[in-house]
Amino acid sequence: MLCFSQDDGFNVTAFQHLFLPSVPWYQERYMKQVSLGSLMLLCVLRTLVFNLAKLNDLYLLDTFLAVISNMSPHMESIHPYASQRLVAVTLTVLKKYSSCAHRLAAAREASGVRAGDSSVLTSESLHSSESPVDLEQMLDVYKRSVEVLVRTICTCLRPRQIHKNTNIAYAIMHKQHSILEALADPAFLASQGVAEGGGAGSMPPLSGALAGDLAFLRSLIQHIDQRIDQAAEQDLSVERIMEIIERSTSTFPGIATSGGTAQTITRDDHLPVKIAHQEPDEPESFFVQYAWDVIKAFSQGDLHWRQQPSAGV
Repeated sequence: MLCFSQDDGFNVTAFQHLFLPSVPWYQERYMKQVSLGSLMLLCVLRTLVFNLAKLNDLYLLDTFLAVISNMSPHMESIHPYASQRLVAVTLTVLKKYSSCAHRLAAAREASGVRAGDSSVLTSESLHSSESPVDLEQMLDVYKRSVEVLVRTICTCLRPRQIHKNTNIAYAIMHKQHSILEALADPAFLASQGVAEGGGAGSMPPLSGALAGDLAFLRSLIQHIDQRIDQAAEQDLSVERIMEIIERSTSTFPGIATSGGTAQTITRDDHLPVKIAHQEPDEPESFFVQYAWDVIKAFSQGDLHWRQQPSAGV
């Protein structure tokens, strides 16, 4: 799938030209007239969530994050359910990142470890269930996931593309309160040096690109919310909200921040860099061991593997 996602022609065809009338094998939701790209996105998101929750496989994580990143510049007319899942998974990862960042800050404070110096651990931290080193690794996993998922949403909603992805904009507005609440966490204010209640000062810093993408999301939510309020209608139907979103997105300038300065995004120079599959020099030394580890992990309850090889093997 990573190799396919490197092909721009494949991505364009998957999202714009190839639609499936139904997907009977996909049991989570009945869908009709869904594009192949939307179906791929759903499958990748499902695998990503399962990996973050149970497998913790970094190779699988990097691969599927690369697939999402490669497809994002070509995503359009995404199925409503795929849009909902993209926003829901992004919100979940945002919450997991902030939770992990708080736990890491608390662990560092308890063990006397400062940011960037996780090699000095006290006996208390060594005997605790969560050491700063483990939390740093976990935080890095969530950070990479947040960066790719948030950048994917921002790429789909950039000025030249936003009118083709109103389903994503609707899904964001449906979850706007939860998203704004998550983004108000001190963990996402660390890059700006904002300390609310003393929390942000000890939080791991965010990258400038991620901070700009988060500012873009805030601006988009505020822009559409203002247009909905201006409609001055009490009972808005889904169709009416979609109509307001379509009109409001045509006037959305795409505000982001860079170095604390507001900018208007009018070009596509912020698109994700394409990630290519790199074949190792000796692929069998990695993939054979990787496949064997997966087989052992999933068969421990059913099969008992001999720890030592038999004589002559």
